[in-house]
Amino acid sequence: MSRYFILAMVTTLLLTQPVSAAVLTASNKTQLCTSTYQGKPAVDKDALANAIVTEAGAGQYLDGSNPFGLRDGAIQLRSMGGIQSEPVYAILNCGIIADPKENKPFGPNVDLKKDNRALQARNAIVKIIGKELIFLTTNCSIPAGSNLTYRIKRRENLVGAPTTENEWANPMLLFRDDPPLVIICEDNTSTSSLSVPVPGNSQPPSGGLSAVNFIRLRGTVDALTVKANNLKSAKPASVTYQRDGLANTEIFGINGVLGMHFGDSAGVFDAIPFISYENRSITGGKGNIEKFSPGLLFGYKIERPAFAIHTKLEASLIKDLLYDSSQVKLRVYADPAFALGKGRGVLFGSYILPIGPLQWRPDLTLIGDVSHVNDKGTNPALSEANNYFGLGGELSLLTRLNLGQPISDFDLQAGVRYLKLFGGISKQEARRWFCTLNYAPANFPYIGIALSFSKGNNDDTFQDEEIYSLNFTVRY
Repeated sequence: MSRYFILAMVTTLLLTQPVSAAVLTASNKTQLCTSTYQGKPAVDKDALANAIVTEAGAGQYLDGSNPFGLRDGAIQLRSMGGIQSEPVYAILNCGIIADPKENKPFGPNVDLKKDNRALQARNAIVKIIGKELIFLTTNCSIPAGSNLTYRIKRRENLVGAPTTENEWANPMLLFRDDPPLVIICEDNTSTSSLSVPVPGNSQPPSGGLSAVNFIRLRGTVDALTVKANNLKSAKPASVTYQRDGLANTEIFGINGVLGMHFGDSAGVFDAIPFISYENRSITGGKGNIEKFSPGLLFGYKIERPAFAIHTKLEASLIKDLLYDSSQVKLRVYADPAFALGKGRGVLFGSYILPIGPLQWRPDLTLIGDVSHVNDKGTNPALSEANNYFGLGGELSLLTRLNLGQPISDFDLQAGVRYLKLFGGISKQEARRWFCTLNYAPANFPYIGIALSFSKGNNDDTFQDEEIYSLNFTVRY
């Protein structure tokens, strides 16, 4: 951390004693004290960072507070797999350079030299850090009313821990991946402390392995690599029921992929065994689909200042239960992204420069696969097939209106998925158009509803589809 930033915050500290807290307060206890340390309630670093940037009025700038300026229409509030949450990133980068306007706390898309409001938000963050956190790290505690005290605990035996008092006074230690400083929430009304996080906060405590980032339920195999702190951008599993009184038909559908995630601490490599299942049963009509597919997905991310590419390798066995056929498939996905420069954001996989309240995000996935048919069954598309491969991809546009909840919780995605087929198969291509209107709350993206339309070929079974549906969606 820059010595200029510490000097600025120490100066602020000297001018503001005694401290009058705006973040470390009794009213914020439920929000902040959601972690534990040695059996005692402790302040969660992500919750603390979010409280600071919210108090500073920086919320509108947080989407894109990351090294690449990636925007996904939601603020990433959790640090996971070595990737900082966007509030933590903003705090750690608000004072690296001596000249305040040269810093990039809100990512490369926000220029503090051109946006005075963003500069004011950055300055407010620095003021809160100097007024409360430096006071806390140098005085060891802050009383928050008669019943609560926030007290600093040093993890002196931690590898890489500070060795001097000046180093221990650095409040940025609170936001490291494995922080040497922990804030304990002391209940002054009792000699004993709670041994579990304070209830009422839907965010999981930071650190450790939890079901949210270990077990994953998504709508497509490639969505399994989307991290839990970016859950809203993952395609969800869905359950559908429709009844057509005029045609006297009933349609029940279920589509989902359940995976178990393993990966490195830096979030670069993923290994995910999975089971995929899709069923569309039509009573009184045609177009039934039922397929089951176990497999293994590997992911690897390459990220540079000017570009990024996220690659995935899927190996799976596809069982078409309707036609009693099976095939082995090896499929490669590649999601590229390119920095546009001049504050315009990132092309593909990120919301780019908005048009008024309209935010829009183009997505591109390149796809290549190789298949071997084990059993043709009665599937007419596989009647002459043996070994074949496909090349193509999926191109879509995701849009939303940034007008606050609940309107901003809706998004509309439309696109096309296309594969050109080669080799031992009579079918020459598989093309499917799709459009979906999704609703899922940003603060609870696990469930939602969706109106969807798709027309074309299923690129696993090659059956023709034309589907209009209202779906209950789930992602985890």
